[in-house]
Amino acid sequence: FVTISRQTGAGGSLLGRQIAERLDWQLLDHELLHHIAETYHLPESMLEFVDEHSSSWVYEIFGKWLYNRAVTQTEYVTRLGQTLLTATHHKSTVIVGRGARFLLPREQGVAIRLVAPLKQRIDRVCEVHGMDRKAATAYVEKNDAERHAFVERYFHHDVSDAQHYDLVINREFVDLETAASIVVEVCHKRLAKQMQALSA
Repeated sequence: FVTISRQTGAGGSLLGRQIAERLDWQLLDHELLHHIAETYHLPESMLEFVDEHSSSWVYEIFGKWLYNRAVTQTEYVTRLGQTLLTATHHKSTVIVGRGARFLLPREQGVAIRLVAPLKQRIDRVCEVHGMDRKAATAYVEKNDAERHAFVERYFHHDVSDAQHYDLVINREFVDLETAASIVVEVCHKRLAKQMQALSA
């Protein structure tokens, strides 16, 4: 499997799609919420509410009591881990975000961190979402902070620490096609090593 941790606006979803297509692997990005909702009979709208977002202690404690179809973030993370382990056991998979790097066995996959300069990321959010610069800046900063808090809270790691990844790619001067080629090459080499170890 490949896990992609990404800064907001760095192009993590697009990179994931390119890698999955080149390797002919399954992609789990936004589709992951649908998988969890279907498997555990949970409302997808509730999963979206807790997916990589900040969750207050009030919601965690009283959410179920106030609304029995609510999904706490703790429950979401548990279901997320179960879904990822099952998915990667059955198929070679590319996973975008959701702290997957910290949920799956480190030695069995390739962990990627995708970053880009803030200005470049804001420009992309303006273009993709049709926002003005002020709104795009707030969107990027909020998303990055919430993703950082999500990983810190549930996995007790700093998502931006380069030591957690096999490869950190800075998109400032690296286009998506080149980034995908680099990751695919690393995957091929990792798979070749694993096959050698199994046949030894």
